[in-house]
Amino acid sequence: VPISMGEYISIVFIFISFSTTLTTDKGTCDGEGKTCQFPFLFSGQLHFECSTQAPGGGQGVRGRCPTRLSNLETREASDEPSDWVICGENCPLQRYQGNREIEMTMKSLVAEFPDLASLVEVGSSYLGQNIVGIQITRGAGEERELLK
Repeated sequence: VPISMGEYISIVFIFISFSTTLTTDKGTCDGEGKTCQFPFLFSGQLHFECSTQAPGGGQGVRGRCPTRLSNLETREASDEPSDWVICGENCPLQRYQGNREIEMTMKSLVAEFPDLASLVEVGSSYLGQNIVGIQITRGAGEERELLK
């Protein structure tokens, strides 16, 4: 029996609605002894992983998750800072890489593929560290004619 797109979306939504925890290869995602609620809706965005956005501000770079939802049907996360915890190491997106580590990784990729990639400085962080990206193009190491 063919399924229409509307029926497919309904099936996916029902699946998401009944999912309350995220199981990883290391078990259930939790933090500070409490189980994280996934997926969750926060500030209009649906999250399936820990987020650096959370109520109360000052969360820094560590991923956080809600342990309580204010609306089970819409999966809206609680706005109370006390209902959020720092995600444990078994949760996705928990490992943080600093700008210097990311820059070193990108430099090694550019060195490994000099004909395809070049390092591009995007700007600097509020700490004054370089923020870099990689430009991927054929002949990346060759001189190029400037466009006027």
